[in-house]
Amino acid sequence: MRDLEHNVKDVLAVNITSINADGTTTGNTIDCKGFGSCKIVVFSGTITDGSYAVKLFESDNSDMNSEETEITDSNRLHGSALTFGANDDNVVKSVGVKLQKRYLRVKIVASSVSNGGSLGAIALLGEPQHAPTN
Repeated sequence: MRDLEHNVKDVLAVNITSINADGTTTGNTIDCKGFGSCKIVVFSGTITDGSYAVKLFESDNSDMNSEETEITDSNRLHGSALTFGANDDNVVKSVGVKLQKRYLRVKIVASSVSNGGSLGAIALLGEPQHAPTN
């Protein structure tokens, strides 16, 4: 079928998390095998303070610990870098990426946080080699 339900796979990228200190929140490792692109959708709850930068990393290794590299190439990213701040309560933002490696992971880097906020993310894998995806 030629519809979204059968041509996109949704995956939990970052569990809904209350971030109340500076640091990095590391999301789940996403296996992108069989897909050519991905859209990362990040959503916020209440954010009282701080800045939150969303970064994408990729690797050919499932543990993502060795050879993990940040995706910064503007030819592969579709959309602006994602950031959230105190004025971004209950907001949805997204960025697309052309996949080159098998594994993908989202990290949220928080700074200037005292009370914090909540964020979560899903990944929508697209351009499947084989459909339907579910």
